[in-house]
Amino acid sequence: MPLSTIRIATALVQPDYEWAFQSRLSLVAKMCTWLGHNEPRCRSLTGPAGYFRVSSQAEAYERRDEFTRAIGDELLTTFTFDLLGDDPSPKKRALDGKHLADGHALPFYGCLIDGGKPLGDIVQQLGRKSGDISAFVADAHARHRVHITSLLENRPVALSLCGEVRSRPWREALVEQTPCLILNPAHASVNLAGNPTRSWARHVDELLMKLPQDAAWAFADHITQLEHRANKQFVPLVQGGQGTRARRVNDSGWDIPGARLYVYEVLLVQEAG
Repeated sequence: MPLSTIRIATALVQPDYEWAFQSRLSLVAKMCTWLGHNEPRCRSLTGPAGYFRVSSQAEAYERRDEFTRAIGDELLTTFTFDLLGDDPSPKKRALDGKHLADGHALPFYGCLIDGGKPLGDIVQQLGRKSGDISAFVADAHARHRVHITSLLENRPVALSLCGEVRSRPWREALVEQTPCLILNPAHASVNLAGNPTRSWARHVDELLMKLPQDAAWAFADHITQLEHRANKQFVPLVQGGQGTRARRVNDSGWDIPGARLYVYEVLLVQEAG
């Protein structure tokens, strides 16, 4: 089976919630410019969850289209937003379902953007902690989160929003869809390592153990110091399955004020369909 190497970038941004949409969009455009100049082989960019904020369903689709135009046609990436308003959490504000967490529909949404066009529709975050997502809901929604991307040689890619990965039914539903790459945007300063009661590490490890050996998981969030460390060691933002090597090959340093890009080279062994 032929080998294939891809480059994936993840974006850490500082959690400054005072920025207007256009300012944040400008920062994303700067990320794309940096990648174009420094990593022209990069084909995927994972951004953080909740990076944009909108007040209505109509605005969400308008902002998605603006974002898509700003990204261009050379990247697979994530568009995410939190839906705000006078009462952001009731079920009536859900864009794509009636599933609940803590008695309310979560106001967190996202979609994939692939080569200058949306890849699937906007979807709602199903849960944020273990026990939030039932097996029925996970099975019903997982298939709508996995899509074929031409930018990665027609491989399947999945979107998992923030804390969904902590749900065992959600992990099992994703495994059934056998994605080659999972993009996982998260909200501010999620703990990837350290105290196991607060960490995602064991959940991600379990997911990668059950996925095909050539799968990879790519993470991004908001964090003040623009890097994740545990016990003074850097925590990788892209991790591979048992048969996949993922190594950091570049980062933007302080070239982009307010953000930092980390670029990983991932060796896949899955033959493209």
